[in-house]
Amino acid sequence: YGDDTWGFSDEGVDHRARFCAMWDGAVEYHFSHSNDFVAARRTLHNELSNLESELFDSVWYVEVDENLIVMPNRNPAPNYYFR
Repeated sequence: YGDDTWGFSDEGVDHRARFCAMWDGAVEYHFSHSNDFVAARRTLHNELSNLESELFDSVWYVEVDENLIVMPNRNPAPNYYFR
């Protein structure tokens, strides 16, 4: 991005800071179907919440330029994430 783009303007920097302040972080879970996510979250909610809290307390803040990451449905899913 060029130095004169909106994202580097005072308004853009402020907008990005306010957006990033809304999130603790991002976690990727791999499910074959959205119903599987709902079922897992329903039955493991407290355990997952505790694990997520511990994770976000132990990592440092990193800002990336993507707002959304879309992972393809791989069969089987890899045990790593590379980009």
